[in-house]
Amino acid sequence: MTVAGAEPADGIGLDRVTRSQGARRLGVKGASLYTHVCGLEDLRGRVALLAADDHHLL
Repeated sequence: MTVAGAEPADGIGLDRVTRSQGARRLGVKGASLYTHVCGLEDLRGRVALLAADDHHLL
């Protein structure tokens, strides 16, 4: 889920990433994502940590 959220963030910016975008990329319904993330802020936080790790900022 984090990677699915990170891909659009590269193009549109982290503040515009939504759960529904990630769900569509994964081919599932938005409500199914609550199994993996607590909400939008959780998803955005995970994407930010992934980006920081990719850039060796952690």
